Amino acid sequence: MMYADNVERAVTEVVAEVSEKPEEELWAQRDSHLFEEVGLDSLLALEIVATLERKYRIEVPEERIVDVTTLSAAIALVKEMLREQGKLEAAL
Repeated sequence: MMYADNVERAVTEVVAEVSEKPEEELWAQRDSHLFEEVGLDSLLALEIVATLERKYRIEVPEERIVDVTTLSAAIALVKEMLREQGKLEAAL
């Protein structure tokens, strides 16, 4: 079982690794549009989703991939998928 704050940190690490951008910069821009404001492209977005799927053993439905437009949205989506699988526990 994992906690929500661990997911936030881990998703940020994945996005930083794939995008080759500093975690601090991404976290500061977590509500900024990944393509228009942060400078990522759709191939990087797909790579981020694929990496998150492997890391968390989740499957993001194709129609939900377009929802990953910000770091915050990516974190929320991973949390939702983990919650659905009973793998996420809320911090006390």
